[in-house]
Amino acid sequence: MRHDLTRARLIGVLTALGGLLLVVSTLPILRRRVENVAEAFTPFGVRVTSHVIALGAGIALLYLAGQLARRRHLAWLVALGLFVTSAVVNILRVHHDVAAAYSLVMVGLLAVSRKQFRAPGDPPTLFELLRFVPWYLLGVFAYGFAALYLERESIDPEPTFWGSVQTILYGLVGIDGPYTYQRHFFEWAFPSSLLLLGVGGMVWMLVLVFRPIVARPEANRKAWDDALRVVREHSYDTLDFFALRDDKLFFFSSDGRAMIAYTYVGRYALASGDPIGAPESIPLVVDEFLAMCRGRAWGVAFLAAREGDRQMYLDRGLHTVYLGDEAIVRCEGFSLQGKRWKSIRQSSGRVERTYRFVWMPETEASPELIAKLNDISKKWRGKAPERGFTMTLSQDVEGTNPAFFLSIALDEHGEPGGFLRVVPVFGREPGYTLDLMRRDPDTPNGMTEFLLTRTVMKLDELGYDRFSMNFAAWGRFFEEDVEYSLRQRAVKLVLDLMSPFYQIKSLKEFNQRFHPEWVPRCIVYDDFRNLPRVALLYSSAEGFLHVPVVGRYFLPRTVGHPGHPIVPPDPQIVHPRPSRPAKATADQGARGGDEGDRRSRPRSDAQGDAVGETRAERRRRRRSEQAAAVEVEPPA
Repeated sequence: MRHDLTRARLIGVLTALGGLLLVVSTLPILRRRVENVAEAFTPFGVRVTSHVIALGAGIALLYLAGQLARRRHLAWLVALGLFVTSAVVNILRVHHDVAAAYSLVMVGLLAVSRKQFRAPGDPPTLFELLRFVPWYLLGVFAYGFAALYLERESIDPEPTFWGSVQTILYGLVGIDGPYTYQRHFFEWAFPSSLLLLGVGGMVWMLVLVFRPIVARPEANRKAWDDALRVVREHSYDTLDFFALRDDKLFFFSSDGRAMIAYTYVGRYALASGDPIGAPESIPLVVDEFLAMCRGRAWGVAFLAAREGDRQMYLDRGLHTVYLGDEAIVRCEGFSLQGKRWKSIRQSSGRVERTYRFVWMPETEASPELIAKLNDISKKWRGKAPERGFTMTLSQDVEGTNPAFFLSIALDEHGEPGGFLRVVPVFGREPGYTLDLMRRDPDTPNGMTEFLLTRTVMKLDELGYDRFSMNFAAWGRFFEEDVEYSLRQRAVKLVLDLMSPFYQIKSLKEFNQRFHPEWVPRCIVYDDFRNLPRVALLYSSAEGFLHVPVVGRYFLPRTVGHPGHPIVPPDPQIVHPRPSRPAKATADQGARGGDEGDRRSRPRSDAQGDAVGETRAERRRRRRSEQAAAVEVEPPA
């Protein structure tokens, strides 16, 4: 692979050399020094004295050189045709042996290296448009100003800055500018070249605009089924379920027992979390995925990967950088008793006086309740966009997926004040991971603590082991008893400045109140020089760089409709199996019945105590029932 890259880069450099000589030959300062060399060396039969054509051909060669260095197959075809033409033209010209030899050498190199140029074109995103427009305008204005400056002695009146701008812009749409050209060749070539640039640029921009809309890559049904199978049978990590988001593609290992969920943006394959699959197939899928990315000339990055697995990536020549820590709460025996839980106990206790906790599958929520929960989400977010790529589904409550559970705080009138949505965690330590955490801004403080603690208690009751609560970005930099290096102190200073806007430090402190286990995560990337670019792309994928209206077209989606994939409504398939028997309450032991049904569906008051109902809630409800019975009792 390195040999292929070296040869492709050599061909790119040699192509750029011809383009650079053409461009330099048009510069007044260097023109006399390189004129003789450029005249003999430059391809395509272009005379240096024809500044307009020389500059345009030079810029085209420089762009083509970059595509050749990335081993693009289309660039190879174009370059081969151009250099064959150049060789023929220069052989027919008299005393141009050097230029002909240069063209023949390039034809030979391209011919013997044809197997190295197999990289297809990039998948469509609007990032290509944003990348194209500034470079296009820069190239057009550089070309126009240079051409007018070089011909300034034969232009009437003398060119000015704004006059040149007007001439260039008018020329892109075929309108004459304020100048008269004395040289007949320039009078024909310059306006014609501007018009060609204008038409070509407009056509290409339209292609880049509409291609993301009409050519979105779509995952087929088989890919979704295979991805669901791998997640159910082999997943372990708390982020694995988010691999099933509808904006991801799936790369499967050759044995079909492992996969990588990724999306493509900005010439990078961004993998969501770690590979998922059988342990013995994980190295295989990583190697095959890296080979696929290199074959397509893509960069590669794994986002929010477990730091404990970093050696696997380092052994393959990749690099890692610390991202943050995930808070995992152990469910077994969870209790708010003890001094260290005092603040959580008090804040959640205030909410408990007016709200009761309800646990239910999302599919059993009524349309009215779903609408109210989504209204709470809108109030909570305000004008901020929904964010997430690796650690959330970024989707409202829809009531369509039986794998999701809701933790809801309902007041005495049955109105929700806040809710959580959790999704499954499979593997040897099953549980659930937090997807949505919302509360009405008008509810009392402590609502979030109330929902989180009651959810952990409920999972403990059902026999689950862990609950992934939240993620604290760069949390390691907010530890008090750590000696930081000079570079780390600089990073910490930047994070302190960013914290008020992104709640970096406050989120770490909030999570710490629940005494979680911290799971460090990192970004895996391929080249240190590309780390700033990876960070920018990661920010855009997570939604921190949001562009209104057209932003949804910047990241290709794998399906053409909103919503998450629907899994079969079989509890044995969509829900992780508890690692220990569920705790039986007194009411459950007396009534018996279908234990699995009680675990998955809240009971009404007519059936007994609501699932997850605390002692205080139970006493308050029974007092209200007794008072109601007294009111309806007939007088003696």
